[in-house]
Amino acid sequence: MVTGVAAGERETWSRCLRGETFASHADDLIVSHLWSEQPGSLSFTLGVEGLTERLASETASGDSLIFKAHATETIYSNGECGVHSHGIFKVVAHGGTVSMNGGQIAYKLNNKLQMTEQI
Repeated sequence: MVTGVAAGERETWSRCLRGETFASHADDLIVSHLWSEQPGSLSFTLGVEGLTERLASETASGDSLIFKAHATETIYSNGECGVHSHGIFKVVAHGGTVSMNGGQIAYKLNNKLQMTEQI
């Protein structure tokens, strides 16, 4: 698959949250657009965690989270073989506030958001 688009919605406690995600293999890019019709009903904290000891993340530019990881296996190798990964999560808010807290990005109280992940 070269590109793809997915959409969905979820209704909870009389709030309808919607999202669309676009992926492009050629551009190494995933973009998610999250929104709600009800102002103030969308807030979240974004962080990176994993099962590998070789995972590092840091915040940058007031709206981005950069991560690097090396997933290894120890059953059939010396524990040095594995897959390297890295990426950037960037939050673009249309209103509301984006703040950094340690290795996480927090978005609070608004109705539109676009999140971009570059792998």
